[in-house]
Amino acid sequence: CMLDVYTKFGQGGGLQCTANDVSLANAANINVTDNGCAFPGDSVTFTADFQVVVTAGERHDVGIYFSLDGDPNGDGAYTGDCLVSTPPYAPAPTPTNPRLFWDLDGT
Repeated sequence: CMLDVYTKFGQGGGLQCTANDVSLANAANINVTDNGCAFPGDSVTFTADFQVVVTAGERHDVGIYFSLDGDPNGDGAYTGDCLVSTPPYAPAPTPTNPRLFWDLDGT
């Protein structure tokens, strides 16, 4: 998933996820919107507000990737099926400006 996005929109070189300058710190206002986990291997659909902590003033391509396939590869959302969420400052992509990710200051 994350690797697929990088490969499609990346600037070359390898994907590096080692800076640890953006982290997901907390989930609040969690609202389960389906019947929840009814049995082992079941999934859950929910909405939540996530607190993101940053230690860098300039960081591009900020996205929070959630694995949707149970992580059979053991690599989080690096490969496989996932959902990406961007911080709220990110403008929505448009046909004339299709950028998916922005710097932390929105540029």
